Amino acid sequence: MTDSVARMVDIDVAADCGNVPKQAFVRDMLVAGVRGDDDGVQAALEPDATVRPAGAEPSPDHAASRLVEAMTPPGLSRIRLDTVISHGKVVVAAGALVCEGEQHEFCHVVTFSGHGKTARVAHITLYGAWA
Repeated sequence: MTDSVARMVDIDVAADCGNVPKQAFVRDMLVAGVRGDDDGVQAALEPDATVRPAGAEPSPDHAASRLVEAMTPPGLSRIRLDTVISHGKVVVAAGALVCEGEQHEFCHVVTFSGHGKTARVAHITLYGAWA
């Protein structure tokens, strides 16, 4: 996704989607994905992280690109991030991608490599939208 396209995407994030550090981390990673920022997404991931649609086999190959692809479908004009909740090493982010006037809801389950402040994302399971 080019910068000119990224600027045309409206990003609407609910106010409480960053109340704790892991929630803010996931929020920022998803926004980087919508902006097509592979490097920003990659920085959030462990080197062997996996990103997979629900029901698919996990693979560490091109994890950042897989997330960016899921977050930037053709005709994307808006992302709405409604909820980001966390418990332990798991963060769940839910919202919708609006493409060509149609809303496509998603829910991504993000698992961190540990509980510490320096932990990065180890695995993401994508549900809905362009998973």
